[in-house]
Amino acid sequence: MEAGSGSMSGSGEDIFNFQIEEEELEEMAVSVDSGNEGIDDRWCLVGRFLSNRIVDFEKMQNILASLWQPGIGMFVKQVDNNRFLFQFYHEVDIKRVIDGSPWTYDRMQLIIERLPVGGDPKTLTLNTLDIWIQMHDVQPGCMTEATIKGLGNAIGKFLESDPKNFIGVWREYLRMRITIDITKPLRRRLKLTKDDGTWFWVNFKYERAPTFCFICGIIGHTERFCSKLFHQSVDTVVKPYGEFMRAQPQRNHKNIGARWLRTRGWTPPVAAGGSSGSMAGQRNPNMEGSGGVGSASNQEGSDLLNGATVSGVIRANQGAGKYGNNAMGNQGENQGMNRGKDIMSDQEDILVIYDSKKRKVGEDANVGHVGGDGLKFEGSFTVEAQGHSGGVALIWKNNEEVVIDSFSKNHIDCLVTFEGHQPFRFTGIYSEPNRSLRQQTWTLIRTLHARSMAPWCIMGDFNNVLHQSEKLGGNPYPTWLIDGFQEVVQRCGLCDLDMLGHPFTWEKSRDTPNWIEAKLDRAMCSQSWLNVFSTARLFNLEVSPSDHCPLLLDVQHCEPRDQPRPFKFENCWCSHQDCETIIRDSWGTNGGTRLDQKIQQCGQALQAWGKGVTGIFLPR
Repeated sequence: MEAGSGSMSGSGEDIFNFQIEEEELEEMAVSVDSGNEGIDDRWCLVGRFLSNRIVDFEKMQNILASLWQPGIGMFVKQVDNNRFLFQFYHEVDIKRVIDGSPWTYDRMQLIIERLPVGGDPKTLTLNTLDIWIQMHDVQPGCMTEATIKGLGNAIGKFLESDPKNFIGVWREYLRMRITIDITKPLRRRLKLTKDDGTWFWVNFKYERAPTFCFICGIIGHTERFCSKLFHQSVDTVVKPYGEFMRAQPQRNHKNIGARWLRTRGWTPPVAAGGSSGSMAGQRNPNMEGSGGVGSASNQEGSDLLNGATVSGVIRANQGAGKYGNNAMGNQGENQGMNRGKDIMSDQEDILVIYDSKKRKVGEDANVGHVGGDGLKFEGSFTVEAQGHSGGVALIWKNNEEVVIDSFSKNHIDCLVTFEGHQPFRFTGIYSEPNRSLRQQTWTLIRTLHARSMAPWCIMGDFNNVLHQSEKLGGNPYPTWLIDGFQEVVQRCGLCDLDMLGHPFTWEKSRDTPNWIEAKLDRAMCSQSWLNVFSTARLFNLEVSPSDHCPLLLDVQHCEPRDQPRPFKFENCWCSHQDCETIIRDSWGTNGGTRLDQKIQQCGQALQAWGKGVTGIFLPR
């Protein structure tokens, strides 16, 4: 019996093993057709972010799409927790993104690599970054293409050389684009030895350098999170890397007509919604500030910038007589001293400039101080401050109305298309607060002016006065700063818009013997912009907890219509002896009219008489 049971058990195992072997021998032939999968891997990028933070996929794909603005669109798929597939539909779009590297989203560095045809996006290592590098202190005689390629391959993989490297008699530095390994420290310099045995150092500066550690030189973290801190005492930590490795932004001297010049065979793109043409669909990397981080999003304005203050507001499509004197104040010197809750409306086109570095006066200061409660902003673009320098942002009501063109830590330049108005160019600016570096802001304004001939308005904190009369209290303003600012304004053909309201926008030491006021904030425009928006008005809004007052630029200002003042009987008339006579005469001469007509005519007679006797009774 037992033998029989053992025999049955062995037979079962044989059958089980045979079934497994039979399963492993089976196979089926398939045809490879990637087209049916819905993914065309000819134009795909795989990317990851150098961060341990969780990435909001919906927000991320919207921001990157708004920055890259592919002409035929893009599709984004999340492959893993921190691995994403970006599919494009034309070589032009994917090449523009690759050439524009490095990219940053929400202060996280994006590492991208092109997916080979038929490749697996999960197997790519994603440890390389394409970046432009400047080579400084290359001695004469060594400034050759061979030297550039040799240097590029010595510190990474050489990709291309700047075509302008050898144009002209002398260049301060040479430029090349290389691929670097982000797992290795950045190279600060390289020793070159010449044929005669002499040597020199070539120093490297990285353009648009991402976040890197000043201790270990690795990209992706700062010295606060460096692993070397756990292996040595704080007193012995050495920082051989630093800000000196970041390249300063290049000056962009484009021909002013380059935007409208086309090559043979060019055809205009078809814009969404039937709009023909766009001023600039992508940002210019040369205009970015050193290490600047720009990001666009669809967050609500009230939640976007906690701790920032409003620098300026642009308003369009205001209904005629909508606000009246409550919003703009009475005509005259006090015009524009309005309440913050009356500035914005859901029915208007709004663009707001924020400055994250303005000093707060009160502890309860917040972004929504000027903005009305519950307003929804579809578009935003922020450039975060670098330490104590820069920091500016724009938010706008309708996402389609603004296209970002360029930005730096001190400015955001964009094309604005308010419904029913001609498109115009707008620049929100935060001037360099350090007087010794003010020339950088003036150079930036000249460069922006040369980029386009479109109607242009520039608005924000210029940290400078145009005339001595724009400063009250303290020492006279330095003449060289006034002269330099005036020269820039004249050279760029800008018109300084008259400001209604209090004549000064900044103050210090209020209600003390050292009280100083100055007009540091303003809006200026080209003559072509003024021709388009001839009714525009600029108001000084004294509603800010900051030491600066925000400005309101109403591009379609409607003067409130004079409404006939309703009749009101003044009690002081009763004390006048002629009052009763006026009433009896007016009432008695119209014996045959209706009662309402008697009252109306009596009121008119009293009002006409009262003006001559007691003067005009103004609203109280």
